[in-house]
Amino acid sequence: MKAKTLYKGDWITVKTVEDWYEYIHQHRSNGKSVAILIFREDNPKAIVGRYEGTPCHFDGIQLCSITGMVEPDYEPIDIAVKEIYEEAGIKCKRNELISLGEIRQSKASDTVVYLFLLNAGKRDVGKAIGDGTKGEEGAYCKWIPYREAIECKDPLMGCLIKKAELRGYNVTGDPDYVLKYIFNTPK
Repeated sequence: MKAKTLYKGDWITVKTVEDWYEYIHQHRSNGKSVAILIFREDNPKAIVGRYEGTPCHFDGIQLCSITGMVEPDYEPIDIAVKEIYEEAGIKCKRNELISLGEIRQSKASDTVVYLFLLNAGKRDVGKAIGDGTKGEEGAYCKWIPYREAIECKDPLMGCLIKKAELRGYNVTGDPDYVLKYIFNTPK
């Protein structure tokens, strides 16, 4: 099947296949992006929440996940390290990141999202330096409770949390979480 371009902007292309199925391609990143969940195990405010403007969802700053587009000639893990510093002000190394696999963000997009997890330990959120784009003006990160993160309207946040939990990571901030989960799980 060959896709035909319907529209091409600065960041995305809208394509159609067989003149009936339309989808979005992020050509600036060749259809690749990253999403990162930063957590700590020992605190009720266990997850880093990213607050930034998303004009298609809301007129102001709202909670979302830390994301970034994979630039040409870079590996997704290198972009994840860069985005963690730019958006959360936390310095980390490649070997600290845990891959949670990859997903397609929707049936209306061919973008592959590479998912990563970082246990921040005792590190705190720093100043978000951003990348200079208009979308990051006024954006910031802060530690938030698990409940607030899981209720976030950004589906990537929920996906990151669930994938981390399925791999045995305690992203709730509750030291007794594993015991509660084991003993309250229906058989």
